[in-house]
Amino acid sequence: MDGLQAITMHFPDQAEFRRLSRLGDLIPVTRRILADFDTPVSAYQKLRGRGESFLFESVEGGERLGRYSFVGFGPRAVIRQRGDRVELTEASRMPESWDVRRSPRGSGEVKDALEVVERYLGRYRQVPIPELPGRFTGGAVGFIGYEYIHDVEAVVPVPPGDDPDTPTVCFLIADQLLVFDRIAQMITLVVNARLAPGHDPDAVWKASVERLDRIERLLARPLQYQPARLLARTPPVEFSSNVERERFLANVERAKEYIHAGDIIQVVGSQRFSARVRAAPLDVYRAARTVNPSPYMFLLELEDMALVGASPEIHVRCES
Repeated sequence: MDGLQAITMHFPDQAEFRRLSRLGDLIPVTRRILADFDTPVSAYQKLRGRGESFLFESVEGGERLGRYSFVGFGPRAVIRQRGDRVELTEASRMPESWDVRRSPRGSGEVKDALEVVERYLGRYRQVPIPELPGRFTGGAVGFIGYEYIHDVEAVVPVPPGDDPDTPTVCFLIADQLLVFDRIAQMITLVVNARLAPGHDPDAVWKASVERLDRIERLLARPLQYQPARLLARTPPVEFSSNVERERFLANVERAKEYIHAGDIIQVVGSQRFSARVRAAPLDVYRAARTVNPSPYMFLLELEDMALVGASPEIHVRCES
């Protein structure tokens, strides 16, 4: 036989999906492809589109790349909390919103955005599939801002004039993503199929396969992106702080007094620096991953803001 014949394998296949549909209503449908031409960064650039998206990578031991990286795009829903208001936005549906409860529960109120995340994820019974790579195959991805402490501890005052104009809490409900396996040199395309009451499992499986086809077509496109130039000298950038120098130094001296008195053993004195940036969030991330490769690197792009970060440690992990 001339040439090579490509065989597309899905897991679960249609018959297995039909069986699994009796165990739950959220089933990951996957396809594996070679990862020899794509990197997590190049795949992210091809797939992110204009909606919310994220990229997670890791470097272990300072030099060795972590085994798994994750690219997510086109979330099913976005849950945001700004001040005393929580909003749930889904494609092609009217947004839902709630007031944050500041007193005994009333109608149309919730404790916070995390309650809405818990409610949303609780709508479905996920079918566990041990064969899937990595720890994450879909769910809530986002952040909780420092300002959330005011929702947890009412005694903590809100500093006057210190509103960063960002959501207190924001989570994407990711149901399609790529999982890069650097050891196996494979990419697993994941689409979480959701079975509503009365839906035909065969039709849902076929629709999920069509979504996988679309993702693979997007990955096959040539990358339209210019290389980033490294300058011999870093141009000066003007920064501003939210704390005056004298006040910051006074806070340090006060913290040292608390330590000497035995009231505290550690304190993090911080300030927020701001600067005008013309670079795209992905370019900022590319620079950060180059100068500060870390165990937990992330790029999270939202509707009106982006987060880029590199952390040396995980905050908390729960495994069962």
